Amino acid sequence: AWMERLDGAVLFADVAGSTALAERLAERGPRGAEEFGRVLNAFFAPLIEAVHAHGGDVVKFAGDGLYAFWD
Repeated sequence: AWMERLDGAVLFADVAGSTALAERLAERGPRGAEEFGRVLNAFFAPLIEAVHAHGGDVVKFAGDGLYAFWD
């Protein structure tokens, strides 16, 4: 196993209620999927900008979640 100790701060953020929203929008077919993509982009775009503006790095996206790190 590999381990490295780092001093820093971590942010985990996700969209509350996204599963229910995705299910409702899925009923609209491809238009619903596009709408869901727009919702996620609207949520993540300012968050990504804020992370970068304050010297952080977005490490990973996982579904409706974001992981950022500052060292």
